Amino acid sequence: MYKRRAPGTSEDLTAVPPWTFDALAGAGAVVSSARDLLRLIDAEIDAADGSTQPLRRAMKLAQEPQLDRPGDNVSLGWLIDSTGRYWRNGGTGGYHAFIGFDPKSKRGVVLLASTATALADRLSEALYKILEGTAPPPIKFASAADLAAYAGTYDLSGTKLKVSVDGKRLYLEGPGEPRHRLLPISEREFWIEALQSTAAFERTGDKVARVVFGVGDRTMAAARVEAP
Repeated sequence: MYKRRAPGTSEDLTAVPPWTFDALAGAGAVVSSARDLLRLIDAEIDAADGSTQPLRRAMKLAQEPQLDRPGDNVSLGWLIDSTGRYWRNGGTGGYHAFIGFDPKSKRGVVLLASTATALADRLSEALYKILEGTAPPPIKFASAADLAAYAGTYDLSGTKLKVSVDGKRLYLEGPGEPRHRLLPISEREFWIEALQSTAAFERTGDKVARVVFGVGDRTMAAARVEAP
């Protein structure tokens, strides 16, 4: 299995050595495959249906919601979204993983990425829709001209932030900070892995006017003050 493992990379696609542990291997050194995780989904759905096969009762117990509230919830090991789907994600050096299942539709999704970015999780919703037969339209990403238009200096409450283009990639850099790759989500929205935030460029007329950062439920706007 180790010989077949894809080499891990950072969000900027540079090589990253895999994490290894001894006593704490379960915290980030477990190597698995999509086939193994699909078997786990089958077992979890079987447990949700009330199976009495080995371990199924314990798995069913671990699926029980723990919070007395509507909407999103948690169980003993799983997160539960507002539609009742169970999921978990995680990342290690150079890798990211997502697993989810819907006990009502009896469908599940596994995502294994050899790039350490939580952006991979966004594919899960599209995969559920594909399984339902309602595939979403392809995402349109920023063109080279769009990237060039986003470059420049932005003012975030007195702090100057520089957005630059390097080849076909967009980067963000602040005072005393290394530059961060802006991973494309759409034509104008990007993901910053190190900051776990989004950056959306907004125009006034045909000119880029500002970039709005989203961190959780908070937003912060930085006005464009200088072109490159």
